[in-house]
Amino acid sequence: MFLAPIIIPAFMPLLAGGFVEIDAWAMLKNALLTILLPIIIGALLRDLLDRRMDTRPIVPAMPAVSATMAVLLMFMAVNTSTKMVMGNLGLVPPLIVSTLVVFPTLFAVSFWMSLRLFPRNGNVAITYSAGMKNLPIALGIASVSFGKEEGGLVMLTIAVAFAFQMLTAVSFYQYLRRSHARFPKENIEGA
Repeated sequence: MFLAPIIIPAFMPLLAGGFVEIDAWAMLKNALLTILLPIIIGALLRDLLDRRMDTRPIVPAMPAVSATMAVLLMFMAVNTSTKMVMGNLGLVPPLIVSTLVVFPTLFAVSFWMSLRLFPRNGNVAITYSAGMKNLPIALGIASVSFGKEEGGLVMLTIAVAFAFQMLTAVSFYQYLRRSHARFPKENIEGA
């Protein structure tokens, strides 16, 4: 999460530079301001609140609040690009196919790696972190780094991916709940 604002601007010219004009330096500055700075402020705020009050009663609600805010942010971003999305509906089928491959693979690989590299009591949380943080980062970078036309097409990609990311996450969680005999109960409930 902390490395994404640095790694993405470095790779974007290599991966997409032939299709759109990319100013990697401007993208890096924007990513640091729109992604890394809010993460740092959030961590500092959490630390400050932990020092001043008992946050244990409200911490369990924070993932739901975070997910709700991500959904609202996604709806706002896609809504501002509705014309572009509707004008490029032919791109939706290939995007669906790619997301049907990418997200299950991402969740499976991150879960497999977490089982081998980390203690069992955190592997579901690590998997969700790896699988669910990508689109908000992509949204932040796309909204400030691309022009109107390219940004609209990126929003189409993010909108399609968002739907399948959520379906993959729910399916993954259901799979873990059904196979709880193989995984510790606290591991599944802590996600």
